[in-house]
Amino acid sequence: MILSISGGNERKLLFLCVLTAAVVSAFLSNVATLSMFMAVFQNRQQKEKSLDLRNIMLPVAIACILGGSVTLVGSAPQMTTQNILTEMTGKGFRFFDYAFVGLILIIILLVYVMTVGYPLGKRIWGGREIPEEWKREETEEKTVSRHQLRMLFIFVITVILFFLEPVPLAVIGAGAAVSCIIFGCTDQRKAFQAVQWSSVTRLAGCLGIVQALKVSGGADLLSDAIFSIIGTEINAWPLFICSIVLTQVFSEFMTNGTALVIILPVVLNICNTMGYSLYPFAMGITLASSIAFSTPLSNTPLNMVGVYGYRFRDYFRYGLGLDIILAVANALLVPLFFPF
Repeated sequence: MILSISGGNERKLLFLCVLTAAVVSAFLSNVATLSMFMAVFQNRQQKEKSLDLRNIMLPVAIACILGGSVTLVGSAPQMTTQNILTEMTGKGFRFFDYAFVGLILIIILLVYVMTVGYPLGKRIWGGREIPEEWKREETEEKTVSRHQLRMLFIFVITVILFFLEPVPLAVIGAGAAVSCIIFGCTDQRKAFQAVQWSSVTRLAGCLGIVQALKVSGGADLLSDAIFSIIGTEINAWPLFICSIVLTQVFSEFMTNGTALVIILPVVLNICNTMGYSLYPFAMGITLASSIAFSTPLSNTPLNMVGVYGYRFRDYFRYGLGLDIILAVANALLVPLFFPF
């Protein structure tokens, strides 16, 4: 439908793909969302030789990552933060709390890719050929099945329940997955294979590190070390800026979950000591971990689109300006919705 609406206009196609990817990844795995787009364009490349996928796929990968910042279940960092906050305060974020800032960040992304990003990208990769091993024979387009309609219905009901939260989110999510099996949308084997186990184990590992820091006293030691550098009278605003900048820089060179789990517990301990609200710091740091696009190291979707022939420096040249703009927006917007 997106390809039909775009009418062969690459710029219009870019806008529709980025917007759709951001919306879908707010509720689904960003890896799964990107995989769907890659499958669609893998076939489309055979039909439209003039379509340069490099102008589309890197922005779509970024949109999948940023779209995950809109809801509580959009990506793993939100769940890690939720667990840490719940342990420390007994109360985490609500399902759409991230949307206050996340939706504005998506609008900024759309403006960037349509004005600066599109011509910048064409100058950076300049029509390089897509690697031959990525291309494949065109497959037949499939019609919408009854199973897909059932899955769509389950998806809509799940989103509504996520918003209303009549029961815990884990129960709603598990119920939706079981419903897909009960109504024949998939079977147990396919459902098991569809789980992104690398993300699950990474999240479990991050939570384990957080618990280890807490039990061993490592978080307190790190807090004391930071206090010895910045002093005990630092204001909330400078501490907030330092926290999100440090998180974003760390995320460029390691997975965003690792950067988050290193910085967040320490900063929240400092906030407890200083008497600042934990929520703006938790949200700012979580968002900062997801807006690092200058290298392909921080997020799996950025690595996935590397098959289109992007070079390491392409990410830096395309993403650095966006990183800076989003960092400034993060620093300004979060305190407006969640005061210190």
